[in-house]
Amino acid sequence: MKQHKTTLKRSIAILMTLAMVLSLPTGITTSRQAQAADYGLNNPTTDSNGVTTWDCVYFGNYWQNDTNGDGVADENDAKQPIKWRVLSVDGDDAFLLADQNWMQDHIINPIRMLLGRLVPDAVG
Repeated sequence: MKQHKTTLKRSIAILMTLAMVLSLPTGITTSRQAQAADYGLNNPTTDSNGVTTWDCVYFGNYWQNDTNGDGVADENDAKQPIKWRVLSVDGDDAFLLADQNWMQDHIINPIRMLLGRLVPDAVG
């Protein structure tokens, strides 16, 4: 009886894995990448005064600012759209950088607090 249950569980696991693998080509893996040229994105420009201007795009949302006045940007605040600077455009590829460095506040600093010791600054 115990061997029958083990065989049944193994068979179900194999069938589920097979179903997931077979579903990959249908819609999940189809290319959804945006073409940089379709959005009119350009490389940064620098004027004669040395002022650089970047094209920007907004996508994604994250807790970036303290919207409820408690002094911390966290899950209790409203999410805002993430602003991305276009650092370079090469054909259909665009290299982007988030305008705000939320990684420092939301990933590195909490790790430092959890470990209770200095963690090397990975972001700068």
